[in-house]
Amino acid sequence: MPVDDADVAKLRRMYSENGSAGDDLRALQSHTEVIAYLIAVARQSGKDEADAIELLVRASDMAREDTRKAERLLRKLGYVVVCDRLRELANWARKKPEPFWMSRLPLAPRHRNVS
Repeated sequence: MPVDDADVAKLRRMYSENGSAGDDLRALQSHTEVIAYLIAVARQSGKDEADAIELLVRASDMAREDTRKAERLLRKLGYVVVCDRLRELANWARKKPEPFWMSRLPLAPRHRNVS
């Protein structure tokens, strides 16, 4: 079952109403850990793990760099189907915004020889 915009909107609405989308994932510290946990939950419940991951990535607006980082690590662990989907999603994901403080820094002065 492909993920459509209605599914993404439903998950976002559920999160905004409840403050969570179900399980308490505070113990997980990275996007990759959350994705790996969701793969395990999807397998246990008999759902398509690639669709579950796509729903998570799209609903959370995961940045391109984070998606690619998760894909590289999970591919090493053998999650080929999920990683193929992550690679597709990374091509369409937004770039991570530049940190606020980075735009506030003055440009470094050029060093010159002062004699």
